[in-house]
Amino acid sequence: MRQTNGGKAMRRILEEGKPGILHTKAFEECNVTAANKVKAVHLSFIEAGANIIETNTFGANKFALARYGLTNVVEINQAGVKIAQEAVAESGKGTIIAGAVGPTGEGTGFIDDDKAKEIALAYEVQIKAMVDAGVDAIMLETFTYLAEIRIALSKVKELFAGPVIASMAFSDEPAATNHYGPGKVAQLLHKWGADVVGVNCGGDGEGSGREDQQPSMTLRRRWSRQWEAAFLCVSGVLACPNAGHPKRVGHRNIYMATEEYFLVYAKRLFKSGVRMFGGGSDVVPSPPASTQTTKNEKNSKPAAVAKEPIPVSERTKLSSKIARIWKDRLASGKEKKDPIGPEDFVVSVEVNPAPGLSTEKVRVLTLHGMNE
Repeated sequence: MRQTNGGKAMRRILEEGKPGILHTKAFEECNVTAANKVKAVHLSFIEAGANIIETNTFGANKFALARYGLTNVVEINQAGVKIAQEAVAESGKGTIIAGAVGPTGEGTGFIDDDKAKEIALAYEVQIKAMVDAGVDAIMLETFTYLAEIRIALSKVKELFAGPVIASMAFSDEPAATNHYGPGKVAQLLHKWGADVVGVNCGGDGEGSGREDQQPSMTLRRRWSRQWEAAFLCVSGVLACPNAGHPKRVGHRNIYMATEEYFLVYAKRLFKSGVRMFGGGSDVVPSPPASTQTTKNEKNSKPAAVAKEPIPVSERTKLSSKIARIWKDRLASGKEKKDPIGPEDFVVSVEVNPAPGLSTEKVRVLTLHGMNE
């Protein structure tokens, strides 16, 4: 099953759109201020073949929205579900809508009882708003701290009877998952009520200083054996790789992931037991080939009409002089007559200017007759 990571992937598309959404704004606010842009993104993923789309609510919890001065949590979440529903209805396809829920940013390190209650309440408000709006499933994604996703998962099971997807983004901090590997984490998520467990985004799993950083599919490859434990206890396993870290090539930072690279690893992951595959951060939809062809035909420009080249003798004063000397004095290369005056030969001067914008050398040459 193809699934789209509508959380952070949605953010990239909204940010890079024309006009784009400033990074100083909460992208989830677009649900109430730029609904048409959000719906257009959903439609593009549906057109590309996604079976599941996520609402634009990844960071629509109390804590995350407060960082942008926003308090209308219920309105933003319900608007996000409504926009996705409109996109699905407009497409005429039976695409599943998953309510995206991300970390609060408050679940790092040790979480005491008071903080746990605050986080639980924040998730309760967000999740209830989407459930009331009629979301088909809930997607907990990009959680790095096991304690926080457990709080979120418990609230989902309390408020929602539908399917729940729980996806982790593993970091280089072992304490974030209580030093458990992916296999053990998958077992715990399933035990706590997740219908589908998975991994999304994240880095290469070996630190950010490596020179051979590859897209995050390497994380799945490196931990594939540990994930075998997940396949034994969970019927649904999800993989949502992102574009990975950029690689320094010459003087450029380049993302090495390509559509072909994703396709190769998608096939390998399906063979290993993964049943849902999607795209994480920086992943954008690619239209079907037939659609792309149609668009190219619409945007194609008429072929340029070839024009007769301008004769050398008519281009510039210099080219006119060169053509005249070549024809009259050199007989088009067949003979060579001695020059009589300055009009019978051409002088070429190469100037190696000093750093800066000074045109002094050019001015001096002009004064001495160099006009071209």
